[in-house]
Amino acid sequence: MKSTFGANALQLLCINSSRDGLVEHLENPWTLYKSDALSTHSLGRFLNKDDVNEIKDLTQDLASKHVIPSMEEKVRVLNQQVSATRKGFRNQIKNLWWRKGKEESLDASNGPTYTFSSTESQIRVLGDYAFMLRDYELALSNYRLISTDYKLDKAWKRYAGVQVVSTF
Repeated sequence: MKSTFGANALQLLCINSSRDGLVEHLENPWTLYKSDALSTHSLGRFLNKDDVNEIKDLTQDLASKHVIPSMEEKVRVLNQQVSATRKGFRNQIKNLWWRKGKEESLDASNGPTYTFSSTESQIRVLGDYAFMLRDYELALSNYRLISTDYKLDKAWKRYAGVQVVSTF
């Protein structure tokens, strides 16, 4: 693994490492977060306090050093792509007359089917990523941009989904 990913990219997580019951275990570390459906199971009964802290530290490290920077990079790339193809008055007028990336579906009530690589799908993904990263202005501008396309295409389910998200 070290040769494939590098020594700095790896981290060892050792859990359930207590010996012979000499370490005090937590009753259930997820009692504050569990649902009623999980109340009959005893979750995490072999984890001690150190194990729970190591899991918490690993999760925070993973999110702050890998997941969030990856999402931010994806937002930058998508924003550049969308800006090049759709944003701006000239591009919006051009796209009203000539749009591609949609396939007509057999079920006309759902509107056209958008491929994942279509511009409309990429705008929706950009809006969703921006919303998750709490950049609400960018998310709202992209949701408004795509909502007009969904409305013109009579893709009512997609239009409703964008409208629900943009009201927050």
